[in-house]
Amino acid sequence: MQRALNSLGGVAAIVGPLLGTALLARFAHPGSTPYVPGAPFFAGAPFNALGLMFARRIILRPAPDPAGEPAGESQPPASADQNQPASSARRIKG
Repeated sequence: MQRALNSLGGVAAIVGPLLGTALLARFAHPGSTPYVPGAPFFAGAPFNALGLMFARRIILRPAPDPAGEPAGESQPPASADQNQPASSARRIKG
């Protein structure tokens, strides 16, 4: 997982400045049509929104059940007498 994230970071470090510089040169020149000096930021906004959607999806995902059952399907709670250890049941009888 860490290698994959580092690889994506490396690709972004190479592609980001190239794309940002090209957009700035194209849209921030005084004679350009349309004149949008913030074009690199506008181009980066959808990537940030996409990352936010992925992060939100992962954070709000239900946690897996350690018993191996699918998330969201739970067993009804056990009754009170089933929760007592066997040693206390022996003391009550004896």
